[in-house]
Amino acid sequence: MLRRIAVSLLAALLAALLLVGVCGCTPADNGNNDSSDAGSANNIDATSGTGDADDAGDAEQTTDDRELIVVESGWSASNRSSDGTFNILAAAVLHNPRNQPVYAVLVSAVAKNEYGSTIAESQFGMRYIDAGDTMATCTEYWFEKDDPIPTSVDISVTSFSTEDPYDYYGPVLNSKDIVFSNVSFVEDGDPCPMIVGTLSNNTPYDFNGVVIAVYKDSGGNVVGGTGTAATINNLAASESTDFELWSTGYGAPPEWSTYELYFGD
Repeated sequence: MLRRIAVSLLAALLAALLLVGVCGCTPADNGNNDSSDAGSANNIDATSGTGDADDAGDAEQTTDDRELIVVESGWSASNRSSDGTFNILAAAVLHNPRNQPVYAVLVSAVAKNEYGSTIAESQFGMRYIDAGDTMATCTEYWFEKDDPIPTSVDISVTSFSTEDPYDYYGPVLNSKDIVFSNVSFVEDGDPCPMIVGTLSNNTPYDFNGVVIAVYKDSGGNVVGGTGTAATINNLAASESTDFELWSTGYGAPPEWSTYELYFGD
């Protein structure tokens, strides 16, 4: 029932946004490897990130022109492999302060060198964010042996729509509808360390989706996300399923301490 999909680069992402969706997810687990509280679905507090606390929490505001808030974001670079190549893991947690969903959200991660010149750019995102909800998305992209390791990666929202294109996306799910439980980190997983657990669909809909993780260092800073996603296929309403999430496609970020699980449709 589960299969693993790579977080897409730009070409795959654009196709995924139009056809099957991307790795954008709603929050559920604080990722401290404590399975006793790993199952509580909860929104990340938008006031704790880089956004404006008044904008993020003002339930009385009824205008629809507020921008999405990047609650927190971050990246890390892997060590160079034997052939000199390396990869970048980047992730962003976004909050929608509007009173209606937004769709086809695109995020850009622009890698720069020490002089501020752009080395590479990856675009990724999610199919939607419900009104007042918080979701996450991540990407993994590769550099050649002659490329310099970036000194910075600028992560920002580049575009989104206020209308569902062609009424394609169907029911918009909120993080309160998803529950994770029995979550743990398996260091000796095969073929790599993995995060395992159970996902419960507390909605009246049958749906497909993915599970990702956002990594943080000991200081609570985002250092990227999983380079792969666990795919959930045809999970029936009010049913549960087990999942296995590879830590990343090719190893976890160099420095990480905790993770947070997110679910996306």
